[in-house]
Amino acid sequence: MDSIIKLVRDPGWWFTAVFVGILASLTASYFRDVISSRVARVSGVFRARREARLALEQRRIGFLVAHPDLLIMEMVRCTTGVVLFLGVVGCFTSLGLLVDAIEKRPEMKQFGFVNTETFRTVLQLLVLFVGVVAAYVGHRVASAVRIVVRARRDYERVCRMGGTSGSMPRKDATPDGGRE
Repeated sequence: MDSIIKLVRDPGWWFTAVFVGILASLTASYFRDVISSRVARVSGVFRARREARLALEQRRIGFLVAHPDLLIMEMVRCTTGVVLFLGVVGCFTSLGLLVDAIEKRPEMKQFGFVNTETFRTVLQLLVLFVGVVAAYVGHRVASAVRIVVRARRDYERVCRMGGTSGSMPRKDATPDGGRE
């Protein structure tokens, strides 16, 4: 029991646990279609949800293909999201290293007016919070990037085929199928 308490107090353990959570979130985002198709074989409710989600994604992709200016804006938004994600992961890494330095280096334990133990505890909670934010942002960005990449691929295919009006979705279509 004492070893578990000692392990939980170790900032390296928290850093590793949250980092693995971030990687799991990103991996699940990229492999969501494969995972959901396997689960949909077993569950009828999940199959219906998956089909509705895929239909909504396809409408969004069609809308972006029909409006290249919006596709460009979505690409910029996704790029900004990736930069934000990298910034949050950088903060997560930096805070984890700071907590580790406070723990292991005696010269770092003198902050003057701040209680070192309290400061370390606050930093550990901040690392946990920033890690959860990184996982959330990473999942959202990965989903948006997947849609934009599919829309760009479809737009390139339409352009190669000559871009006839019959091959492109209607200009007055909405990304969510009429429910703005």
